[in-house]
Amino acid sequence: TAFLPDAQDGAALGTTSLQFSDLFLADGAVIGLGDDNDTTLTHVADTGILLNSSRKLQFGDSASYIHQVQDGHLSVISDNTIIVSSANTEISGSTSVKLDAPIVDLEDDGVVLAFGADSDVTLTHVADVGLTLTHVTAGDNLPIVLQLKSEEDILATNEVIGSIEFAAGDSGGTDAATVAAGIHAI
Repeated sequence: TAFLPDAQDGAALGTTSLQFSDLFLADGAVIGLGDDNDTTLTHVADTGILLNSSRKLQFGDSASYIHQVQDGHLSVISDNTIIVSSANTEISGSTSVKLDAPIVDLEDDGVVLAFGADSDVTLTHVADVGLTLTHVTAGDNLPIVLQLKSEEDILATNEVIGSIEFAAGDSGGTDAATVAAGIHAI
């Protein structure tokens, strides 16, 4: 009952100018790709499409792709930039977000990072000024707390447990690049 070409890689369905209109496949249908079917797309009934094993969905070239690196870990890779563009971007279902890059560029002025299930603490970019950490919940006795925490087990006398240091830019390589002032918890 199979519809077969006359030779391996010997026939095409349609042409660049004469295409078929639709393709209908049954539940659980598998599309095998490659001479040895090493990459498959499988229909998962009432769920979606499954790309097999550790295969990658590539975009443009082999340097930009999405794949599952291990069970429960999805990786989005690009040799340059990944742009997520929407009015609101939400990363949910996680207690941690790792921004693992030399420079994380949130390029619009006024970008707000919200923390907590009800976004009660925000870190806001203030254009040409800096950052503002805010406890946004209305009410009394709701201070904002920025805690510097050391995981040291034992603290000795005169040991610094945390510091906030102030320094000028380091591009000139002069004394201005050294720490000029600091607040130290001893």
